Amino acid sequence: MIATRIVVDMQPSFTASAKPEVLVGVTEELVRAKEEQAPVIFLEYKDFEQTYSALTDIFLKYPWAYTATKAINDGSEEAIKLIKKKKLNPFYLRVCGVNTDACVHATVVGLLDHYKRSKIEVVKKGCGCHCYNGHDWLTFIQHKNLKCV
Repeated sequence: MIATRIVVDMQPSFTASAKPEVLVGVTEELVRAKEEQAPVIFLEYKDFEQTYSALTDIFLKYPWAYTATKAINDGSEEAIKLIKKKKLNPFYLRVCGVNTDACVHATVVGLLDHYKRSKIEVVKKGCGCHCYNGHDWLTFIQHKNLKCV
């Protein structure tokens, strides 16, 4: 089954989004998504710059790439609206982006709350945090349908 990808806040204003290892991890996930012809949702925090063009340019003239703007950390509502509107696969979701202690975490929790039977994977290599010592992955809620991969 092909996963719908959700990329959270990969915008220049967020320090973690500029970390080379995060950019590489997100890029690898997006290249894989394109190879699979998977849908991609870019979530962007309102009133900040757009997602890095190096990431969105991968999907120029790609029919299954979408962008949604959010006003709070939790972007699940915007993602869910797009998933419904565009009739995307809600049963297998892969999430990456920044910040794992805020927006990524809140979005994943919101998605799990709405899609109780969906398989959700957080792509650790494609996530970043502004945290001093890095993110504690144990803070992600324990749920049978959630994996940090």
